[in-house]
Amino acid sequence: MFYEFGIFSTFYGGKEMPDWISCRSEGSSISFTIPSSSKKKLRGLNFICMDAFTYGDSYKRPYVKISNITKNLTWIYNHYVIWVKALEADSEDGEEYHVCVLSHWMFGPDEMKVGDHITITVEQIKNYVVRSGGKESYIPRIRTKACGIGFVYEDDIDEKTEEEDALGYYKSWNHIIGGDLSGFQLTTGEYILEFCNFRRDSVELVEYCPFIDGSAIYKEEKMWFKAFSGKKKSDEDVQVPRDVGNAR
Repeated sequence: MFYEFGIFSTFYGGKEMPDWISCRSEGSSISFTIPSSSKKKLRGLNFICMDAFTYGDSYKRPYVKISNITKNLTWIYNHYVIWVKALEADSEDGEEYHVCVLSHWMFGPDEMKVGDHITITVEQIKNYVVRSGGKESYIPRIRTKACGIGFVYEDDIDEKTEEEDALGYYKSWNHIIGGDLSGFQLTTGEYILEFCNFRRDSVELVEYCPFIDGSAIYKEEKMWFKAFSGKKKSDEDVQVPRDVGNAR
């Protein structure tokens, strides 16, 4: 498991989704409205997608786009750990592998609340194979077969004081959803949650990103890194060197 931007992520081989994934959809997208609940308030959202691929021994995690249509907010997440090794046990017939990517997003009421209309879309990273023949043709390696979501409410978590809150440390990070993501926002409004943005020094997109218009650029020229929230930009803020994180 790894954590960044207020998102916990992991993966496992197989086709089974957890029982607490309450809303499911075939294909690479899902749309829903945040339901009302007798519980106190929404603490976050669990999202899972099941991917399949038919050859090769490795797998690339997809981009995930979450849009709150009601609030006109969009986050596009590219996992820091992209490549993962496929497990032989996942291939039932020796041809097709299945991987489930599971993530928990820590959303607050400013990002999501009852009645908000949400859409989530998965986009596979461009990865094609060249077929033999008189001309080149391309096919995608990976396809998303299904996805699903589950809501996490305050009452789903043991009531503790703020000091004892297991997520308190992670919520104190600065560059997370609900925190300071100004350096990750495009002129078109979307937030590109991608580690390589910490080392950019221009308004141009660092890497290819689906869902984005080719003319889109970042609002801020430089990305200033602050580890924890609660302080203003100062001389203590640093711009991450461009060579940091190159070994992705």
